[in-house]
Order: sequence, then structure tokens, then C-alpha cells
Amino acid sequence: RSVVKIVEMKRDDDVLQDSTEEMPPRRPSIDQAGWKSFLAHPFRSAADYMKRLEANFGWKFLVMLLSAYFGVKGALYTFTGLVQLPYYKKLGVDGRQYQIYGSIAVTPFAMKGFFGTISDVWPMARYHK
Repeated sequence: RSVVKIVEMKRDDDVLQDSTEEMPPRRPSIDQAGWKSFLAHPFRSAADYMKRLEANFGWKFLVMLLSAYFGVKGALYTFTGLVQLPYYKKLGVDGRQYQIYGSIAVTPFAMKGFFGTISDVWPMARYHK
């Protein structure tokens, strides 16, 4: 029986080898592509994305977009995060209350998706998307 199984397996291998369909190319592994290329990919793709944005919308839009996201949102969020704990310590707020205040502070941002979905379905204060 083992000889029959080997012959059947050989036939299956021959069928696969004689197939006319092309196999998709294998993606290179990290070792083949190199670590430098692997680590640089997010930066290269971000730079390519910025180039496409600039080509489609202009450099003024790109400056406004970057300043809004990195300057206003990023810097202010970091600043408030750094200042919040010392401020609450100075007011004498304990850790439990600090966590509660932090949760209350981020609740509107957490509900943004919910209100966006609701306003898509029903107008809120006569505003409809």
C-alpha cells in the first residue's frame, strides 16, 4: 500500500508541476528586502503621500493641513496632557478624582462618531449633512 500512495503522490506532484497557471510572485521577506528598507517604508510612504497631496491641492493646503494636525491638535493635546496632572495636584485632587475628570474631559471626543452617525440620519438643530 505504501508504494501505491507514493505513486499517487508522485502523480499529484506531476500535475502541479505541469500546470500552465503562473504562480503569483512571492513577496520578499524582511531578510531578503533588508532591514533598512523595511524600517524606512513608513517614512517613504508618508513622503509619497505628502507629494501627492501637494500635487493635487497645492502647497498652501498642505501647510494648513500639517499645521492643523501637528501644530494645533498635536501640540495642544500634548501641552494639556503635561499640564493637567501638576494642575490637579496643586488643587489637591486625588488620583481617583483625577481619573474621573479625565474621563469626563474626553467624553465629547469619544462620542463624536456617535453624533456624526445620528446627524447623518436625523437633522440635529436643523443641521443635516
